[in-house]
Amino acid sequence: MRVTILNYALPEPCQTSNGTRWWHKSGSRWPATISDRANDGTGYFPWPFLLAYLHSLLEKAGHSVVTVDACLMKLDLAQVVEMVAASEPEIVIFETSEQTEHSDPVILEQISSIAPVLLIGPNVQKDRLDLLNWPGVKAAVPGEYLISVADYLANPGVGMASQREVLGVEQMDALPFAYRDPDLFERYSARFKTTPEGPQGQFVSMWGCQYRCKFCIWIHAYWPKSSQIQKLFSLDRLEREVQGLVEAFPGVTSLYDDADNHFYRQRDDAIAYGDIMGRTGLPWAVLTRSDSYMLDGSVDRDLWRHWAENGCYAVKIGVEGGQRVADATNKRLDIENVREFVRTVQDLGIQVFASFMVNVPGMDKQSEQETLDLIQELNSYNPDLFEYFISSCDVTEVSPFRKDVETSNHDGQAQIERVIDDGKLDIMSLSQQPNNIEG
Repeated sequence: MRVTILNYALPEPCQTSNGTRWWHKSGSRWPATISDRANDGTGYFPWPFLLAYLHSLLEKAGHSVVTVDACLMKLDLAQVVEMVAASEPEIVIFETSEQTEHSDPVILEQISSIAPVLLIGPNVQKDRLDLLNWPGVKAAVPGEYLISVADYLANPGVGMASQREVLGVEQMDALPFAYRDPDLFERYSARFKTTPEGPQGQFVSMWGCQYRCKFCIWIHAYWPKSSQIQKLFSLDRLEREVQGLVEAFPGVTSLYDDADNHFYRQRDDAIAYGDIMGRTGLPWAVLTRSDSYMLDGSVDRDLWRHWAENGCYAVKIGVEGGQRVADATNKRLDIENVREFVRTVQDLGIQVFASFMVNVPGMDKQSEQETLDLIQELNSYNPDLFEYFISSCDVTEVSPFRKDVETSNHDGQAQIERVIDDGKLDIMSLSQQPNNIEG
């Protein structure tokens, strides 16, 4: 079949400025908007790796596939319709999300005149039969959609499709290397302030996470009852894909592993991972937890030293807040470990990028002040090697928080300003993430 994968959500006016909030969607893990986001590789826009693996998987199955990442290209709806029509699809795969349900049907009204639509995304659940009534929707795939979409296209029908997820290293390794658009790939960016100039090459060594924090939409949406939350490639398979990336895009000057919770249970595997990255000859960064690599109750300094010696220049961690916030969100994280981690890796010359949240359900002003105080404390050790952003905790139908508070993905900036007023701390003067991420 001729298949077009469409990544798009209608841009929205920014409530706190005269600018525009541009979406990225959950093919990259979670949907969010960024005010006046750049799309030249300098502004934050994560590589939508699930869509990229879906593209290559469908090509392997014999389909002719075009991916239109209209979110990255910042297209208007008329331009999107023109590009999709030009691809002459027999079916359009469209990723929706709970945060964009208010506008996604408007897009499909235009797309449905071109070809029938197969819906995918974190809000596509088996009981969401109402989604099948959207314009042009022929069928929908619930949960993790890689193998499920391939199964569906082999025997297309009408309604809610069956679900089959990727399980085990063998099935992960059987996935073809992810599709990387030669014209667009170098414009994806999850840069840090210490990232070298030039394009950043994004990849994933694994995805998923065993911690199941209450705010993490995609874990609860894609794998609510999975037998394997964390899914990783073998080291040999990973090295071949990373080397293929470097060879295909010789202009990249750094690498970023956007693993959700980078964690090898065997320390020897973590050491070998550092060796693999070292052989690329490029500086690299990784997304993990502060307590992923421990030795005798403390941060594994020797492991991080090995990584630093092999090119690791930055690490991204989710902190979310003080200890009460960590406990309330089921983060299962000791904030004392965060303090130790920041000092340990910064002493090795590694920059830390940390994420935090306000408006966590059940938390009061005091807990939010504790979060702000923690940010100041962590920032004070080595400000040159510390960076962070603050977002508003999202509440969705999928999240276990779902009905505990009234909040909205679209007023995150206004909520942050309320915390500034009430918390006696100017967050934005501290934050080194200028385009505040909403949602």
